[in-house]
Formats: sequence, structure tokens, C-alpha cells
Amino acid sequence: MNGQWEVPDELQQLWQRSNAPDKEENLDTTVEQVLEQDRKYQVSARRNDLASAAMMLVCFPVVLWAATYGKWPLVRAGYGLAAAGLGASAVALWLYQRLNRQTPRRDLTARDHLVQSVELLDRRATFLRTSTLWCGLPMFLGVLLFGLGIWIQGGKLAGALFMGGSLILLVSSWHMKSGCKMREIARRKNQAEELLRRLG
Repeated sequence: MNGQWEVPDELQQLWQRSNAPDKEENLDTTVEQVLEQDRKYQVSARRNDLASAAMMLVCFPVVLWAATYGKWPLVRAGYGLAAAGLGASAVALWLYQRLNRQTPRRDLTARDHLVQSVELLDRRATFLRTSTLWCGLPMFLGVLLFGLGIWIQGGKLAGALFMGGSLILLVSSWHMKSGCKMREIARRKNQAEELLRRLG
């Protein structure tokens, strides 16, 4: 005994059973809160994607016109690559939202909803990672060609300044925007996976 009062195993098991409903209720509440936050996040992400696609479609004819009537061949080629990147991005965003749109179902359990949430977050993370190829790369090459045209036709200093400034701005803004989105996705995914582990 060592001078200490020990709780009998039967009482300890009874106490654990009496507190189990409270723990389950708290877990259910947490799951519902996470799922509600996830639904709001998906709606917000969908609206942002559609707004981005609309902005790209507005800019596309302007950039395409510049690619057709630009002053120098390399500048026209740069605008052409930028137009290709904008067009590909708008189509990819539209297809992504169309393919990943989920119809609400009432027959799914909380666990099923969490699994579905993790799958959607994985798809969005993959979509963001691959967007560097079909959107970022054409824009990057377009800026290079545009700056090279200015370098040859307008002067080396002007071309170097344009290429350096544009590339720094493009890469830094792309990295910051993509990094923030990826961190948010990772946080939400870890939260959902932790709840799945607790649900068993």
C-alpha cells in the first residue's frame, strides 16, 4: 500500500465507463465543427477558383491581341506563351471544379465525410503543385522571351531590368500564394486525419 489509497479496478473501470459518453460527445462535436469548417473552406476555394478563371478569361483576349500585333517577333512570342498559360489555367480551373464537385449526401457517416475531406484536400494539393507546369512555366518563358525582345530591339539595360524585375515579381508572388495555400491544406488534412485516428 505504501501509505497510499489505491482505487479498486472495478471502481476505476466504472469511472472510465461513466466518462466515456462525455468523451464521445466532445469528439462528435469536434468532428462536426471540423466538417463545417471544411465545407466553408471548399465553398470559398471554389469561389476563388472561379473568380481567378474569370479574370484569366478577361485578360486572355488582350494578351492574344498583343501576341498578334506586337512590335517585335520575340515580344509577340512572349505574349503568345502568356496567352497559352492563361487559357490553360482557366480551362484547368473549370475542369478541376467540375470534376471535384461533390453532391451533398445525408447517408454518409461522420467518418465517411472526413475521409472524403482528406481526399479532396489531396486532390487540391496535387492540382496546385502541377499548376506550376501548365500555368507557371508558360508565363515564365513568356516573360523571358518578352525581355529578350526588349534586350535585342530596345537595349540591353532595359531588357535586363525588365526580365530581372518581372521574374522576381512573378516567382515571389507565385511562391507566396502557393505556399500559403499548401500550408492551409496541410493543416486541414492533419486535423482531419487526427480525428480519423481518434474515431478508430
